[in-house]
Amino acid sequence: MNTIGAFWKKADEFAKLGRPTIAFGLNSPDEKIVASLVHSRTYADILLVGPQAIESISGFELIIDEQPEEKLASLLANDEVDGIVRGTI
Repeated sequence: MNTIGAFWKKADEFAKLGRPTIAFGLNSPDEKIVASLVHSRTYADILLVGPQAIESISGFELIIDEQPEEKLASLLANDEVDGIVRGTI
């Protein structure tokens, strides 16, 4: 099996364990990243964290914060999400 096929097989196995909530840091709207995140919603609930520049993004729960780096860490430390991705922050 090729590497990509093995990845998606493993992703499907993890997806069956339950839907994690992942906070993703985003500094500004980026079409390619948002498109990738739309696809990722198949496997996880995605929460976008960033400055006011991301408030125009629709289809995701947003947390607008002046200190998005600190907010990401706080969400994880307080068990409000299952994981974080620094993204473009």
